[in-house]
Amino acid sequence: MSDLDALYRHLESMGRTVTLAADDSALPVQLAEFLRTMPNGVLELSAGDDGISLSGQVLTISGGTSASWPIEGLGPAGAGPVRLTHASVTLTGATGATGTAGLKVSGAASGVLDLDRPVEVTLASTREQSAAGTVAAWRLGVPATTRLPLPTLLALGVGGSGRAAVLPVPPQTLVGTASVEPAQLHLTFYPGRAHRPRLVFTASLPDARWTVVPSVLAFDNVTVRGDIGPAQYQIMLSSLVTIGDLPVEVTIGVAPGRRWTASLRPSGTTAFPGLAALAGWLGGAQRGAAAAGELASLRGDGPGLGVGGLDAAIRKVTMTFDAATGQLPSVQVVSLLTLGVLRLDVTASLPGLEITGQLYEQTPVGVADLLDSLGLPSADLPRALTVSEAFFLARPRAGRYAVDLTLSDVWRIGPVALRRVSVGVAYQSSSGLSGYVEAVLSFGPSINVLLGAAYEGATEGWRFAGSTGTGDLLPVGDLLSSLAADFGITEVPDVLRHLALVEVAASVTTGTGAFTFSCTGAFTVAGAPAQLRVDVALDPVPAGQPGGAAPPDPATTVGTAGFAARYSATLTIGRMACAVTLNLRDGRSSTSIDARWTADPQQPPLSLTDVAAGLDLPVPELPPGLDLTLTAADLTYDPTSRQLMIGARSAAHGAAVFVALPAAPDGDGSTRYLATVSVGDPIGLSDLPVIGVALGDAETCAVEQLQVIVSDARILPQTAVEANGLIREGYPRFPEQGTAAALAFSAVLRFGAQRIPIALGAGQAAGPGTPTDPATAPVGSTVGQSSGRGGVVAAAPTDADGTVWLTVQKAFGPLTIGRVGARYRDAALWFVLDGSLEADGLSLALQGASIVVPVAGFVPRFDVRGLALSYVNAPLAILGGFTSVPPTDGATFRYDGGAAVSMPSWGALAYGSYTEVDGEPSMFLFLRAAGTFGGPPAFSVTALAAGFGYHSTIRLPAVTEVAGFPLVAGLGAQEADGSPAQALAALTGGPQPWLSPAPGQTWLAVGVRFHTYRQFDTTALLAVEFGNALTVLLLGVTTARFPSTGAARPYAQLQLELRSVLRPGEGIFALSAALTRNSYLLDPACVLTGGFAFYAWFGEHRNAGDFAVTVGGYHPAFDAPKHYPVVPRVGFTWSLDAAVRISGTAYFALTPSAIMAGGTLDVRYHDGSLTAWFTAQADLLVAWAPFRFRTRIGVSVGIEYTANLLFTAKTLHLEAGAELELWGPPTGGTVTVRLWVVTFTVAFGATADTADPAVTRLDWAGFQELLPAATASTTFTAAAGLAAPQTGSNGSAGSTDSAKPEPWPVRADGFAVTLRNAVPVSRVLLGSTTQTAAVSGSPVDVRPLGRTGLTVRQRVTLRRTAGGPAGEIDLTATGWHAAGVTADVPAALWGTGDGSTLDPGGAQLVPDRLTGLTLTAPPAVAGWTGGPVDAAGTLGVARITADDALPLSAAAEPVGAVATHSGAVGAIAAQIAGPAAKAARAALFTALGILGAAPSADGPVDAFAADAGTLFTDEPMLTGTAP
Repeated sequence: MSDLDALYRHLESMGRTVTLAADDSALPVQLAEFLRTMPNGVLELSAGDDGISLSGQVLTISGGTSASWPIEGLGPAGAGPVRLTHASVTLTGATGATGTAGLKVSGAASGVLDLDRPVEVTLASTREQSAAGTVAAWRLGVPATTRLPLPTLLALGVGGSGRAAVLPVPPQTLVGTASVEPAQLHLTFYPGRAHRPRLVFTASLPDARWTVVPSVLAFDNVTVRGDIGPAQYQIMLSSLVTIGDLPVEVTIGVAPGRRWTASLRPSGTTAFPGLAALAGWLGGAQRGAAAAGELASLRGDGPGLGVGGLDAAIRKVTMTFDAATGQLPSVQVVSLLTLGVLRLDVTASLPGLEITGQLYEQTPVGVADLLDSLGLPSADLPRALTVSEAFFLARPRAGRYAVDLTLSDVWRIGPVALRRVSVGVAYQSSSGLSGYVEAVLSFGPSINVLLGAAYEGATEGWRFAGSTGTGDLLPVGDLLSSLAADFGITEVPDVLRHLALVEVAASVTTGTGAFTFSCTGAFTVAGAPAQLRVDVALDPVPAGQPGGAAPPDPATTVGTAGFAARYSATLTIGRMACAVTLNLRDGRSSTSIDARWTADPQQPPLSLTDVAAGLDLPVPELPPGLDLTLTAADLTYDPTSRQLMIGARSAAHGAAVFVALPAAPDGDGSTRYLATVSVGDPIGLSDLPVIGVALGDAETCAVEQLQVIVSDARILPQTAVEANGLIREGYPRFPEQGTAAALAFSAVLRFGAQRIPIALGAGQAAGPGTPTDPATAPVGSTVGQSSGRGGVVAAAPTDADGTVWLTVQKAFGPLTIGRVGARYRDAALWFVLDGSLEADGLSLALQGASIVVPVAGFVPRFDVRGLALSYVNAPLAILGGFTSVPPTDGATFRYDGGAAVSMPSWGALAYGSYTEVDGEPSMFLFLRAAGTFGGPPAFSVTALAAGFGYHSTIRLPAVTEVAGFPLVAGLGAQEADGSPAQALAALTGGPQPWLSPAPGQTWLAVGVRFHTYRQFDTTALLAVEFGNALTVLLLGVTTARFPSTGAARPYAQLQLELRSVLRPGEGIFALSAALTRNSYLLDPACVLTGGFAFYAWFGEHRNAGDFAVTVGGYHPAFDAPKHYPVVPRVGFTWSLDAAVRISGTAYFALTPSAIMAGGTLDVRYHDGSLTAWFTAQADLLVAWAPFRFRTRIGVSVGIEYTANLLFTAKTLHLEAGAELELWGPPTGGTVTVRLWVVTFTVAFGATADTADPAVTRLDWAGFQELLPAATASTTFTAAAGLAAPQTGSNGSAGSTDSAKPEPWPVRADGFAVTLRNAVPVSRVLLGSTTQTAAVSGSPVDVRPLGRTGLTVRQRVTLRRTAGGPAGEIDLTATGWHAAGVTADVPAALWGTGDGSTLDPGGAQLVPDRLTGLTLTAPPAVAGWTGGPVDAAGTLGVARITADDALPLSAAAEPVGAVATHSGAVGAIAAQIAGPAAKAARAALFTALGILGAAPSADGPVDAFAADAGTLFTDEPMLTGTAP
């Protein structure tokens, strides 16, 4: 058909019913294509008369139809298709076109669609875009007045193909009554074709409310949009909300599951809310404020995160939530972020606020420009490096972000190229911006090293460092090829060429062009795996440096490409990392290794056994405390021979050695090892208690070369020889006889020139082989060949405790050593001795002499448990012993013991103790002999005793302790003494022993026990202690019984303890005595008590001049000073029976201020309810200077009876008494009468304390009688500088005695003299004319004279009488020094007051009164000296060792000019100033002058000769003329 007219005619020819078919060839192509949009490609119309019309270029065909068009895949199950009632087709031709060219076809229809009710619909043809292009379709609509329910449309859209007919709740609840406006409904479908239909609609629900996410998102005025197809649907729910101050539209896509997504977009022209506002919307205002602060923390003060731009560039916001529960997992915000010059597409996750992103639009950025924009170093970065990929991550809550960048191109540094370069930038709010640079360095095709870079400054530039990590074996050839190709290095250590490479590390520095490579590989040491790391440092050779010559460093080589390589290596065996010594020019085995190890204090300590464990070798169990820790070691290993030698230094001891050897010559690969450590210094036998002194230093006796030996098995002699051949000088060697156990201790026992090697096994034998001689080397020990003088030593049989005995039989002075034993037990080495001390018949056999060396520290303990004493020289025999006891008071050792001394007619028991304190010996010995020694009746001796103490002191017993003092009690009955051990325990035991060590003190004691007419039994001990201080002690106990024999019970017994002590140095004499509780009269129940004391203080004592005599104590009103003795009252106590008791006391005392006496008598009767008593007392106190007395006498008698009356008791008390008090002068007193009903007092005479001081004062003559004589008022004592003991008497100031005191010979330097006065002074003047006091004191008071504040002057002069011009010496001008001497003086003489009342105890002395002075001579001025003499350089010296013979024999007689002592002082006095001596001195003076060493003058020696008799403390040695 050529045109519309022809088509019109063709259609007219069909009549009233027009059938349009796509396969009708008469129809235009366009129409045929249109018809194919209909089912079966056919449309049948009832056109009627006017159904076909042609108007111009428009042809219309219309009419009724009954066609049924299905909507494929859309609609609920059972729903019908669209039933058409009318349809029309319109063909429009193109203007000016020929035929049907440009013809356009369109169509329209109307009909009914059956949903839940019939709905009138209209259809219109349209074209839709698809994947295949534009496709013809039909669009369905409804009339403007039709309202389709929203559920109906939803059911139409989602109800087909078996899908659910309703939406998931809660959206279902908000669409129940909603309907869709016709204009908002669009259904496109393809009748009869496979294309999927599509339903699009929009519904507005102004009254609907939906809480999507509680407290976050709620919908009001909801809009529903649908886009539904047969296989899928999309329903969107949207509403307008406010975030911050901005309106935002929220759209939620309905999905089949529970996880739904909502999209946010600004409403109108507003922008998106910022991240902080969104965080606040999701988490509340507090979270919003926190997010704002977190974002601000990323901004920083410098170039950093562009947070403001981030908010402005937000392009999308989505949120995902659970539709069933309303939970909100996250919100995603898409934005654009600027980091310096880098732009990033980022997504921020809320509410946690995490931001991720990538490069924006893949726009490249120069990495140098980026680092510059961030203020990070970019120097030396190649400008060609650009960012090709980026990954961004920020966590504002943590205040940090980071971006990782992948760069294009390579980074070339010197001869190498770094590939796969990446850069990272990180920001931390606390530290600011930082960055990293990474790259890959390749060695050949197989070795790739990941490097990290850091900028080290302008000089160093960028430094790259990294490693491959450990893993599979790497081809070492690739590395060597790269060294040769890139750096021109071809000379490498052989250990590197043969290394099984497992890791490569590298570092590159851009500024210096230096490279470092570390190659780590597996290595085998002594058959065990180890690790060897070889480091190669490559540095550019400076320009102009000459080449060709070998570098001085043997581990350095120069390549052909301008680089020098320096090699170093580290060998790690277990935990032992050793620095290997590499030598490229070493001619030894190419694989031999020398290395050194030093302990790292930051790492755990390393021991010899750790070295063995690192080589997978067995380690024996070590005793506790054995420290084999090392501090440094030198290692040598030869892989060819598999011999390893380590020379080390131990932390706690000396040098150490570790040797590993092949276990078998057949090369089975197994290894054995030997290790040893030198421990401790030589242990001398001279340190043994007691015998060490006897041994002396004449010959060396010691335990030397003590070593710990650890091995995997017993060491055979041939193995020891092989190992010793590898050990360098200065390190210990293994014993040549080998060992018998895996753990052993070796030593050399030395006795003079004789040396015995021995090795003690710490356990049973282990490992291969047997001891060399089972008969002499039992299991566990080996003994080597003896060397030196003394012959071969054989080992005796071993004791059960493992002791190996070695015969010595050698004498060292008085000490004879028979044999020595050695053993290991209880984690200690034991060396024991059998021997004795012999001297002139006296033998001390050693018992338990031993040296114990604990392996924990190897600090020896020396012990001699005892000494057996034996001396027999008829008729005298001494047998006994001493036993070691625990020392006290800081002593090193202590021996207690005793001995029996016997003669044919008597025997004695001796006991004593020997100890050492601070290197000084201390001892005491006490001997007692009991028997009948005879004597006159007044002195019949029954026991004798003597004692001696050296460096020992006696604790002075109190008078009440005398009877129990062991040295006194030891003179008692034989059966009461106990054993010597008990006696010693009594003397030295307890916290305050009677005898204790005291350096410098010596005491002697003699004691006797005797009877006097068989009435008195007396024990007396006199002891004198001297040294540091002199003490004279007299102790005694006297017992008298009356009668002494015959009576069954004596009627009286007196036992008196006496103690007398004189200490001149302290200025005290004390004599005291006391009755013991064993004293009684008439009956043992009548106990006698009482004490006596006489104390006097003198010399330098502070209380010098004071004294006290007392029998039974003091007057009750007398307050005795603290230094006065305290004694019990003299008295008795007698209980006659249970009812009657009688007691009495008495006392007498004499002091510088008073005399006192008194007593009491008390008789009491008590029987049931009746008590009666009689008492009497008297007290007298007389004071003088001024004279005073006070007396009190009293008597009392009384009775008391208690009567029990039914329910109560009544006491009757009757007492009468009288008391007389007298005082004076002037005399007066009172009488007091006391009755049970009344008490009254009658006074008579003068009132107390009203004496006129003028009457009681003394005059000067009377006071002088209280003072010493004028010739004794001042004493002189040499305080220092006496050249010889003082033999004359003290001089006295102002003495008129014509007899002159003997002169004092004194030294010129250090002489001092002390002057002490009996009278205190207030001023001391030096010289006869001076008026200025050299020493001043307090004013002087004189109580007897009633004078106070007196100025008492003392003038001291010194006159020369010989040795120079006679006359007075000016003490001040010549440099004499004066120092005051003070003392406490009696207040009765030198106090204030009138003496009417007694001074209290502390006030009976006036303290610190000036009583003299000490004059010290000026220091001597040294004269001429020739200076020191270089004896070693001037005299010949011949050194001898302990093994050499002494140059002199002890038995040699003196020859030549024999030195003598006799007559030396007399010869000096007679000859030193004689003519011969003067001539010799003149010649010597001349010779010294020639040498330039002459003194200033050849002075006379006449004064020296005159005083020779007093200049020497001992006779000098004098020799005659040599023959």
